[in-house]
Amino acid sequence: MIDFLAVIQPFGAYETIAETSFRYLEKHLSHELITQAFSFEQAEVLTVGKKASEYIFQSADVNVLLHGRCYRCLAEADIAHTGSLSPKQIADLYLSVGEGCVPGLKGSFIILVEDRKRQCVKLFTDQLNLKPLYHIAVGDCLYVSTSLAALDNHLKTKGHRLAIDQRALLDFYLFDLILDERTFLEGVREMPAGSSLKWEQGKTVLQKYFEPFHYFDLEGPSLGEKQGAEAIEYTLRENITQYNRGPEHTAVALTGGFDSRAILALLGEDAPDYAFFSYGRAGSWDISIPQRIANKLSLNYTPFYLDDTYRQVFPEYALMAVTLSDGWAELSHANIAYAYHRHLGEYDSILTGLFGSELVKTPSSRGTFLNQHMVELLNAADPVAALSLIMQRMQESRLFPFKKETQEELLELVRKHPYISNSLPLNQKYFHYLLMVGMRKYFRKEISIQRPWKENLHPFLDIDFISTLVKTPFPWVHNFSTEKSLLRNLGIHRMYARLIHANPALSWIISTHGYRPGYLLQKMGWPVLAYDYWVYKKKISKASGLEFQSRFATGLIDRAIGGDSADGPFGQFIRSLRMVSAKQYLKFGSLQLYLDHQGLDTSACLLPSPNYKSLAHQ
Repeated sequence: MIDFLAVIQPFGAYETIAETSFRYLEKHLSHELITQAFSFEQAEVLTVGKKASEYIFQSADVNVLLHGRCYRCLAEADIAHTGSLSPKQIADLYLSVGEGCVPGLKGSFIILVEDRKRQCVKLFTDQLNLKPLYHIAVGDCLYVSTSLAALDNHLKTKGHRLAIDQRALLDFYLFDLILDERTFLEGVREMPAGSSLKWEQGKTVLQKYFEPFHYFDLEGPSLGEKQGAEAIEYTLRENITQYNRGPEHTAVALTGGFDSRAILALLGEDAPDYAFFSYGRAGSWDISIPQRIANKLSLNYTPFYLDDTYRQVFPEYALMAVTLSDGWAELSHANIAYAYHRHLGEYDSILTGLFGSELVKTPSSRGTFLNQHMVELLNAADPVAALSLIMQRMQESRLFPFKKETQEELLELVRKHPYISNSLPLNQKYFHYLLMVGMRKYFRKEISIQRPWKENLHPFLDIDFISTLVKTPFPWVHNFSTEKSLLRNLGIHRMYARLIHANPALSWIISTHGYRPGYLLQKMGWPVLAYDYWVYKKKISKASGLEFQSRFATGLIDRAIGGDSADGPFGQFIRSLRMVSAKQYLKFGSLQLYLDHQGLDTSACLLPSPNYKSLAHQ
């Protein structure tokens, strides 16, 4: 299922969901779109996708809709099933143990349950929640959807026009994401990770069933390197067995890094049955390294080139990426939409190393999962005071058009934010913030863009894997550094070397990290590793860059909102960013195109400022 929209209403009251809610998909799908409506006792659901029997189950006692895929946690021996659970199996579990069954499930999913006996509707998100679920109560109905665009479009058909949330814009400006469950639309909230939402007699009750502070043991490794690597290998093998849908349905991403090599190694003798792929510029290491691996192991490998054909259709796929991500992604994410729309049409899922190295490497990335402003907050003894100084500094830059009351709202949020204002040791504070806010929201961009064509199967982004990893000496939470540290990363990358050491091709072909992982397990080989890194790292980074996408994206924004075509403070604000911050210009210019596509009024978004025009025309 690509998306769904549900109207949950009092018993006996019905309203018709308009298919125009999904009009944002019309230009984005080449295959035939099947839209189906299901009227339960209390919920009317409109779904987009094929094979409705795979995600809907109806009975006299309970109706279940499953969006995504869920599996049993490895410790749940009572659930006798390997592989993705069906809606019927979820219904049976619910009828057996109630909503207490959900903590024993894992994966990337949303579950809607209509409990006909109790006359209520319940919604559940998985513990790490990469699939967004938006909701808003209007009158005596609760509206929920996996797409912000679909929700907005549907409410317009009912005469409800939503405003833009200014606090969300402030978060986005300062931190590249929204810190809480707000969205770009005022009044629309996103379901938190590991939560349930019950709608009963016109009221909502939101509860969390997953508490990461208590779930993960971060006190230190309890396993040595050898035992830890064995435990990780066992968990990943089990996860791949569960997640994998088989070579007839699933293609495997093959990159120049380590995560995909680990998956390839664990596929073992079955690997030649699968289709492997990667995408990048011709001549780049992103293509040449996977090609060398594939040649050595006789894999069925196809490279997808971001070549002149891609450059010609870039505007189409850039707008597609922004629209599918509900304004989260930048236009420069066009390559994701292009790769999954144009290629691998016969496969409906991909097996990836998504999230693996982000748990292993030290969290030194800037502007990806946490930018400099968030680093300042996380490092501060008093995050509220640190935020006040940040906003004061931004005001002095003459480009901070946010109302005083909006700033006060953000200060109050940070004061109470569980992943920012807490007394945890710094390494644990970073771990929980990145896991539950930063990386979760960052990777949502990619997942949202892929969703019309492929289901992303990610055995690393899995609570069983994370729980196992933190028992070992490998994750960065035990090797903490806020600065880039090659020595630390080399030490903890030994995990990958142990996973792939039995396969010479994977151990001795150079990686995009700049060295051959086989040397990690040989102390005498570390000087050779250091030499390789010194020789190759800059070459690889230079040849693999996709900076041309940012240039193309900036050109699209220039043409869309250049001159005085974008009226009002919001348009002036974005144009002024052109000379001040290329990154902010790309981010907010992309958002502007999404808001325009949705027909949302941006005229009252921000405070007017006399500085805009002077900055814009410098």
